Amino acid sequence: MTTCKGCGVHLQYENKLLPGYTPKKESEYCQRCFRLIHYDDLTVSMRKGIDPDEVMKHISEMDALVLWVVDLFDFEAGMIPGINRHLSGKDIILAAGKRDLLPETLSDEKAARFVFSRLKEQGITIQELILTSAYQQEGLDEIKDAINRYGKGRPVVVMGRANAGKSTLLNRLLGSNALTMSRYPGTTLDFNQMEADGVTWIDTPGIEIDSSILMETDEKDLKTILPDRRLKPVV
Repeated sequence: MTTCKGCGVHLQYENKLLPGYTPKKESEYCQRCFRLIHYDDLTVSMRKGIDPDEVMKHISEMDALVLWVVDLFDFEAGMIPGINRHLSGKDIILAAGKRDLLPETLSDEKAARFVFSRLKEQGITIQELILTSAYQQEGLDEIKDAINRYGKGRPVVVMGRANAGKSTLLNRLLGSNALTMSRYPGTTLDFNQMEADGVTWIDTPGIEIDSSILMETDEKDLKTILPDRRLKPVV
């Protein structure tokens, strides 16, 4: 069965109301992804309904290096309590994204100290922390180097909370725009595998957030509240 290149869902041609629908059997994208990519039009909301326990269980069963993506702008919502328990024995690289949205006065060292302090409080162990940017190339080479060190020929599974920026980061790593990117939580609907530079990459559905304004705000208002440029601190 063919899957959508953008979100990983199985394509189907019968029911317009179900995920994966496309009217064209030769299409590589479902209608939902096509509308998001070309018109920023959310036809079907999927920010709720994907079982986070099933996502974590699937990842835990994979022999893979884990690239865990968090959003520095919404860091607390991106934490996954008990990730060591869920992914016991896994090598984890933490990519802390959207560094370029934070004020220039915040140094990389201070941001890293904050992240490591929160990881320690949660009892979470990682192999490496890498700061990345939403609209720049910062951190990409460091991630690739870390994958070479820890990958050991295994697939790289990219995981994180909904709207953390997994697909955006993966597109930048692959030098591609194949994966659907949007501001809406729940863009990626299923495990989506691709090959590049001798590495198997696996995009995953965003793990549903319980404690974020993103899940309570009307989706048409997300463009207003989510920043797209560096924040200036106000005193």
